[in-house]
Amino acid sequence: MAKKYTEIKTCRYRECSHKSKSININTEKYVKSGSLYYHEDCFKAKQQKDAELKNSRMATRKQTQKEKDDLLHIIDLWGTHIDKQANFGLLRKILNEYVDRGVSSEQLVFTLEYVISHDMKLRYPFGFKYYVDDKKIIDAYYKTLYKQKIKYKTPKKRNRKNKTQEAQQNEAVKLNEDNAPTFTFNPPSIGFSSILKRK
Repeated sequence: MAKKYTEIKTCRYRECSHKSKSININTEKYVKSGSLYYHEDCFKAKQQKDAELKNSRMATRKQTQKEKDDLLHIIDLWGTHIDKQANFGLLRKILNEYVDRGVSSEQLVFTLEYVISHDMKLRYPFGFKYYVDDKKIIDAYYKTLYKQKIKYKTPKKRNRKNKTQEAQQNEAVKLNEDNAPTFTFNPPSIGFSSILKRK
């Protein structure tokens, strides 16, 4: 027996304003997008919402020239050291997602250079996500940032008044240490010898 064609479909718009999401193909006006069915007004609302979402993403996402240069540098490094025939569109998408998320482009460059210099396994762009989120690499990145800041930091000049205040505080601490009671702690020995010596 042949399968009957149903004339009632379901509107696939999440925020469908109709009482029932069902669409009768013979009587109601509908729009078919691929294999999905929508009410006409729902399809227009969906298109408008998608356009607004796309515009808001484009408006919030403006890269600086430094970020663009860093991302191009990552793609060049990837092509020379990891895979010459990689899917660079996918790699660029992953890098842009991280920059949108708030990861600095400098950190992405550092991560790739770290992976290359330590001969870590990296074959495809999705594997890069693992290394960007790796705590060990993040800690190494912040350590290098800290070292760079110390290198370029100029020492501050202290006032003579501050030195005398520090000297007075140090003397007060020394006095407190002299008057402090001393405590000693003898930990019990562990093992069979301590059990056998007991009376």
